[in-house]
Amino acid sequence: MVVALMKYYLSLHYWNSASVNSIKKMQLKKFRNIFDYAKEKSFFYREYYGDHGVLGLKIKSLDDIRNVPIINKSILKKYSTRDIMTCNTDDLINIHSTSGSTGEPFKIAFKKYEDYSAHVRVFWALRKAGYRMNDKIVMITRYDAEDTFEVEKDVSAISVLQNKLNLFQREIISIYEPVDKIISKLMKTKARILWSTPSIMQIVCNRLKEKEITFDFPIVFFTSEVISPNQKELFNLYLGKYIVNLYGSMESPSLGFDFGLSDRFVVFPNSNYFEFEHVKDNDSSKVIGKVVITNLVNKTMPIIRYDLDDLAEINENPEFGYKYIKKIFGRQDDIIKLRNGKYLAHHHAYEMFKDFHECEMYKFIQKPDKTVLLQLKIARDQDQAHVEKLAQQRWRKHFGGAPLRIEFVNEFKIKAQSGKFKNIEIEN
Repeated sequence: MVVALMKYYLSLHYWNSASVNSIKKMQLKKFRNIFDYAKEKSFFYREYYGDHGVLGLKIKSLDDIRNVPIINKSILKKYSTRDIMTCNTDDLINIHSTSGSTGEPFKIAFKKYEDYSAHVRVFWALRKAGYRMNDKIVMITRYDAEDTFEVEKDVSAISVLQNKLNLFQREIISIYEPVDKIISKLMKTKARILWSTPSIMQIVCNRLKEKEITFDFPIVFFTSEVISPNQKELFNLYLGKYIVNLYGSMESPSLGFDFGLSDRFVVFPNSNYFEFEHVKDNDSSKVIGKVVITNLVNKTMPIIRYDLDDLAEINENPEFGYKYIKKIFGRQDDIIKLRNGKYLAHHHAYEMFKDFHECEMYKFIQKPDKTVLLQLKIARDQDQAHVEKLAQQRWRKHFGGAPLRIEFVNEFKIKAQSGKFKNIEIEN
C-alpha cells in the first residue's frame, strides 16, 4: 500500500498542473469506470438506476453525466451499507460514520487505500502551506494523547519514519481537557502547526482573549466546519496569521483546501468530480448552487452524483470546479457553555454519536434558563428507557454531573433556507 499511496501523491502533482481540457478528459474516463462498476457490483445502484431507466446509459461525454440521477443521504439511508457496497466487508475495509451535519450519522465504507488517499491529500495541502516533515503538529482533537491513528498502524512506514528519523511527529491534546489546561499545554509545545476544528478553537480563543495571551503558530489547520468572518479575525489575532481550512465530508474526505481563508478552495480533480445545481441569485454579482460530488476514488461504496446539502458561490471561470471552488455555505453550529464550566461543540457531539447506533437523529438545545435538552429520534423497535440510559452514560463520561434532559421526538424540522439544521443550538 505504501507504493500505491506514493504513486497517488505523485498523481496529485500531475493533475494539479494539467490543463482544464486534460482534466475533463481524465475525469470523464474515471466517472465512466466508477459508474459502470457501480451498476454491475452494487445492489443499490443496479436497482436505483434500473428504476430511473439509466442502466443502459453510456457515458461518452461530460454532458451524459447529467442524465445520471442525483442521490442524497435520505435515499442512501433506505438501504443497508452492504447493499450500497460493491463487495463484502473484510480486514482491508474501513467503515466510518459521517459527522451528522443534519443530526443523522451515516456509514461510509472504504478500502484502506481509498481511505488513506484522503490523508495523502491532507499531506499535499500541508506541504503547499509550508509544512516540513520534521515539523511537529499539535492536534486538539477527540483522541487521547496515547492513541495511535489507524493509518499509523496500517502503514508501517509512518511508524518507522516517526521512530527512526523523528519525522511526522504529533502531539495530541484532548478536547475534553479543561480550557486552561489546553492553553497551558499549547504554551509548552514545540509544535509549528496547530490542528483542530473552528468550534473547539473558538472556545480556546475566547479564553485566550480573557487571559490576554496570544500564539503565533506558522500554520493553523482547521477541519470539519465553515469559518465565519468573526472567527477568522479571532483566530488571526490569537493563533496565527496563516490559516488553512479543509473542506470535505465523510462521503468524500478532503475535497479541497482554502489557503489563508480566501474563500477559494484548491480541489483535487483526480479524486472528485464537482457539479453545482443552480439555486438562486444571492445578489447582482453572486450566484449560488448546491454542491453535487462524485467520489472518483471510492469503488468500495461508490458515491455518484451525491448532493452534499451544501451551498456554494459559483462562477463561469473555466477553471471553476476543476482547479478550485468558491465560498462554501456549510455547517456552523452554536457552542454551548454548561453550568459546570465545560463546553459542548460539534466535535464533542460527533464523538458521542459516531457509534451510537440506537439513535437515528439528534439535537442538543440550550434553553434560555441554561438547561440542556437532548432531542433523540430512535427506531420504533428501540426501548426509550434503554436508549435514555445509554445516552446519559455517554454524556456523563465526558461532561460529568452537568444536567441533561432527554426528549424523544418523531421528526426534526429542517431550516428551509439551508436545507439543514443546527444539531447544537442555543435557544434565545
